[in-house]
Amino acid sequence: MKKLIAFLLAFICLYSCAIGDSPATQTDLNEEYIIIDDDDWGSIDFEFKRKVYINLNNDPQQFGDEVELIAVLVDFQPEDKVSFNWHYTNQQNTDWIFIEDATKQIYTFILNRTNINNWYRVIVNLEGIK
Repeated sequence: MKKLIAFLLAFICLYSCAIGDSPATQTDLNEEYIIIDDDDWGSIDFEFKRKVYINLNNDPQQFGDEVELIAVLVDFQPEDKVSFNWHYTNQQNTDWIFIEDATKQIYTFILNRTNINNWYRVIVNLEGIK
């Protein structure tokens, strides 16, 4: 049994040495290196990809319940000046209709038969960014 284990270890050692000398490994050694000065601390460039999600804050169960939609802003900066415009559409209409007085981050309405199948979106305008 000891001779078998010794043979397997020798075989693995020889096989791994043979792989180490393969041409693929040799080309890896010829990769380009970047030399960095000792006093170069580097820099990090931040690129913020702002995203907006709509969250349903409550779970309305029947007509007459209040529905609260929240525009969740991701990767916006504290100094960003934003404004909100809420819109809705229904299944028969393909145009988005602006909702008067719905210009805040949270939009609330009462669930009824006319708006139960509506879809909602929010347009977030960022001042100074085009």
